[in-house]
Amino acid sequence: MAVKVIDIRPSNVISKWQGGLKVRKFTVISQGDLKDVFTAQTKQGLTKLGFSPKNFNFKTERVLKIEILNIKSHYQEKIPRMNIQVKADIKATCQNQEKRLRKIFTAKKKRFDITSATFPNEKLLNACLSEIMGKIFSDPSLITCLAE
Repeated sequence: MAVKVIDIRPSNVISKWQGGLKVRKFTVISQGDLKDVFTAQTKQGLTKLGFSPKNFNFKTERVLKIEILNIKSHYQEKIPRMNIQVKADIKATCQNQEKRLRKIFTAKKKRFDITSATFPNEKLLNACLSEIMGKIFSDPSLITCLAE
C-alpha cells in the first residue's frame, strides 16, 4: 500500500488577525511543508493498524491519498480576552484496484474567553489535526477498502 499526501490549500496562511484598535495584529503560517508531516503521521497510523505503507508510485494497486483541503483559525476579540476557533478539513481517498472510496473528515476546536498571554493556537491546531487523523484511522469503510 502506498501513501500520497497533497496540500491543495491556496497558501500556508492559517489565519490573519488584526485587533480592534489596530494595535495588535498577527499572521499564523504553517512552518515547513505539511505534506511531509502528514505523510509521516499517515504511515505511522497505518503501521499501527498492521499495514506496511510505502512511498507512492503509479504502479501501486492500493493507495491512500490524503488531501489537505483547509486549515483555518478564526478569532473574536472580547477585550481583554478573545475566542478562538480552529477548523480543518481533510479528504481521504482509498484507491484499491477498481474500488474507490472518498470521504471528507472535519474537526473543529473552540476556546472561549482566553487571555492573549495564554494564546493556545498551536495546541488547538494540533488537537484538531489529531482528531481528524483519528477519525480517518477508525473509519471502518476506509480501513476495509485499504485491507481488501
